[in-house]
Amino acid sequence: STCHRYRAMEHSSSSRTGLDVTGIGTHACARHGCFAPGSAVDFQKGERQMNMDWSLLEALKSTGMEKLPEVLHVYDINCQYHVHLKKRIEENPHLELDDKVQLIKAIGLFHVHAHQESCLGRTASLAHRTELLDDHMGDSNYKKLVNIGKSSQR
Repeated sequence: STCHRYRAMEHSSSSRTGLDVTGIGTHACARHGCFAPGSAVDFQKGERQMNMDWSLLEALKSTGMEKLPEVLHVYDINCQYHVHLKKRIEENPHLELDDKVQLIKAIGLFHVHAHQESCLGRTASLAHRTELLDDHMGDSNYKKLVNIGKSSQR
């Protein structure tokens, strides 16, 4: 592979004993920055592609993007993620993507530089972590909605 060795790839199937969740994945709108409803997924065993498949398809459905002919999909490990995406979708009866939708693949750098060990919720209970993340995403979406007029004027 020519892909940069991100931790997400190196730990895609690793297991950590004693942890309910090993991470989180979600999709957000590139234009507005709002989190897509229903796209937040927990990782139980590293950053597995099946979790992100669900997140991607839920994001497309909940935002109506599945009806567009082209969708830009930015993901830090897209060079590996999209290799067998179509096959994974075809083999899973719970996943569905119209063949007419073309996913344009890109790799973003935003969160690569933003991650820090101190931002991880390692000590929260499973319920508290879920509430905390849900609250943060809802608050983030609300603030973006309230300020969309100001940012649109620029």
